[in-house]
Amino acid sequence: MKLQFSMLKNTNVTVMLIDDEKKLLESLCKYLESKKFKVLTAQSSEIALSILEKIIPDILIVDIMMPEKTGYDFIISIKNNRRLKAIPFIFCTAKGMTQDRIKGYKLGCRAYITKPFDPEELISVINNNLSQNKNINNIRTITTEIKRIRLIIENKNMIHISFTSRERSILVHIINGKTNKDIAKNIKIGVRNVEKYVTRLLDKTHSRNRTDLVKFAYKFYKELRANDGNRTRE
Repeated sequence: MKLQFSMLKNTNVTVMLIDDEKKLLESLCKYLESKKFKVLTAQSSEIALSILEKIIPDILIVDIMMPEKTGYDFIISIKNNRRLKAIPFIFCTAKGMTQDRIKGYKLGCRAYITKPFDPEELISVINNNLSQNKNINNIRTITTEIKRIRLIIENKNMIHISFTSRERSILVHIINGKTNKDIAKNIKIGVRNVEKYVTRLLDKTHSRNRTDLVKFAYKFYKELRANDGNRTRE
């Protein structure tokens, strides 16, 4: 147990307790603070929501049987709030029936602890969930970074692709959903010539088909529109 305490000694984690039982709330708050957690408390769902407008904790510990709005209803409110819906939560309640647990897990609780419970169990569950959150956040960060690098590479590749005014004009028509026949009529060249230009554009942009070409062209849409008036032949 000493090892666990040393792990928590420098923690900067904020836990929010939501329970209408004042004595339990106070004792649990005192215990968590002794383990160096920052603790927020609320004796009702409404008070909790008011606090959450200003502060977002790292994890919520929620009772289910509360007056006015139950813990289930409180979590539904959280889930419907874009700013709060990602906060992990644990149900800590006297409702221990199987159907209660199932309902809790369906709402997305990370754990379901029944009263009475050992505070050390709660500490272990909190630590386990925070560790999972850290891993999830690391994965998200890596994924975001990969996407960012891909976008940089993609944009650099696009920057080095040069288009003639005619190619830009044809790209704009493709974005607007025009067929080769429509394009030929609008810019007054033969359909075969349009087909040649489209083939050249597919090669230049490394697009597999017309759909990919449209996706590529959208990224240049503003630039292409600025050059759409220039229809000078090569």
